[in-house]
Order: sequence, then structure tokens, then C-alpha cells
Amino acid sequence: MTRKRKFLALAGVMVVLGLYAYAYRDWFRPGEIQIYDRISTGRSIRRSTRTNLTANVAGLAFVFDRYYELTDVKVVAVAELATNKHAYALWRLVSDSNSIPVKAFNYGEHIRGMRPEVKRARAEPLESNVPYRLLVQAKGHKGQHDFKIDGVKDSGQ
Repeated sequence: MTRKRKFLALAGVMVVLGLYAYAYRDWFRPGEIQIYDRISTGRSIRRSTRTNLTANVAGLAFVFDRYYELTDVKVVAVAELATNKHAYALWRLVSDSNSIPVKAFNYGEHIRGMRPEVKRARAEPLESNVPYRLLVQAKGHKGQHDFKIDGVKDSGQ
């Protein structure tokens, strides 16, 4: 076999393997982030009232399947997203660079290496029994998660 034929055979095998990897293995598609939410009630350590007493609030935590360097975090109402492609974000954080890998974060709290899209903006309170969507982006990965906060009753403490 001549050198030219060996090269063409090798190139043909590489093209077939490349097409197989693209079509059947999803190697070149961005990864999907698996997101879970957890709602807990109890005393908040970080939020306090004007009287400097801790408040009873529901904490909403989002957990990923592994650590990600997030570049964009956004929470929008699903109803508004259905009618408007560019829906108003109740909470949005962006990172230009240098975000630390995180596996979980709480709604409305600061994530190291990220900043609000609008300077000094804070997360808006979420209403109960309203569907929301969390949209996250990381380097080479995207994910979304729909969630709803059920009515949380005060335990009387």
C-alpha cells in the first residue's frame, strides 16, 4: 500500500469516527446541568429584621449534580416567560470571569465571583404557589429547573 492510500484510509476512518461521535455520542453538545431545589423553614442567620432579631423565613436552596463555574444565574416567572422571550428577571447574577465552582447556592444570596446584573439590585421575594424557572449557565453547560414554593406555615416559635 502506498503512502497516499494509507493516508486516505486513515482520513476516511477519522471522518467516520467523527460523524459517529457527533451523531450518537453527544460529545459536541453542551452538557445539561441537573438541578434540584430544597425548601427549608427555620431561623435565618443572614437575614435580620429592623429589631435585630432573626426572622422566620423559608430558605430556597438549589443543588447541582456536581461543581460548576457559573457564568449566569437567572430566576423568572414561568407565566411571563411563556408570553415574553426576554422576561423580567426576579434575580440575576452574572460573572465576567473568575467565578468559583459551586455545587449549591441559596436564592437571593451572593455567590462568590458573581455580581448582580444591575448594580446594587437585590432578589425580589417569591410568591407561594407561583411557578418559577431557574436558568443557569456555566462554562460549556446550561440548565433550567422549574420550581414552586408551597404555602409555608409558621410553626409558632
